[in-house]
Amino acid sequence: MIAAQNGHTDIVKLLVESNANVNSKCIDGRTALMAAANNGHIDVVKLLMESKADVNIQKDDGATAMMAAAQNGHTDVVKFLLKSNADVNIRGENDTTALWSAAEKGHTDIVKLLLENKANVNMQHKTQGATALWMAAQNGHVDAVKLLLESNADVNTMDIDGITALGKSVQKDHIDIVKLLLDNKADVNMQDKTHGATALIAASQYGYTEIVKLLLEANVELNVLYKKQGVTALWMAAERGHADVVKLLLEAGADINAGAKDTYSPLEIAKKNGHTEVVKLLENKQNNTAIP
Repeated sequence: MIAAQNGHTDIVKLLVESNANVNSKCIDGRTALMAAANNGHIDVVKLLMESKADVNIQKDDGATAMMAAAQNGHTDVVKFLLKSNADVNIRGENDTTALWSAAEKGHTDIVKLLLENKANVNMQHKTQGATALWMAAQNGHVDAVKLLLESNADVNTMDIDGITALGKSVQKDHIDIVKLLLDNKADVNMQDKTHGATALIAASQYGYTEIVKLLLEANVELNVLYKKQGVTALWMAAERGHADVVKLLLEAGADINAGAKDTYSPLEIAKKNGHTEVVKLLENKQNNTAIP
């Protein structure tokens, strides 16, 4: 195990020739093949496979040599394991797969290899609900997102909180990924399960002006209520003082009186928080004055 982990090929060869059990496990269920794959020791991996190591044997947490190599970006090891008939869709702890781990880390070459070898593109994490696409989108891995979309990844799958890849990429301000997802028919009006937030509400809250523009071009609904407070995207932007976003929303026809029945109106919250420019925009709208 130690020799394989540290890439000592000659020592591994001697041990194999001395009839060492190549499939023996350590306390956590890890084998020599997993250890070598995890650290990218391709020569050791080849030697162990030639000595009839079990390519699909799993650790106690369900992980395989393929998962370890994929997660750590060892493309040559992944290629060799695929040629050795590694199962790309074995599920590890919480139903993670090699594809899920590679997408999470942004290992694009490995994502491509796994997809070419029929990896299940829509498998979800057992507790989080996230897919490979969701993870790639969250972490800003544009090329991985492109590959997954080209392989018909479900663009609207939600995680356990009801957040889609679009919602998460908006939260993280990954504008290039937002564009990709919208181009691939992401549901622009989907609300999360917990608070009813939409992509527009999130973008307005954080002041992501360019993303707001994209969402408006995608015909987003303007006056959806954020259930937690009963307020709209306009209210969120006004509360935070994002004048450019407020201007965009008003020009698009946002209702300055929508929601906020049990709290301040957008104008009132802007005044309360001292956002002078926002106050001016909202007062002009209220008085039917042209927005400057």
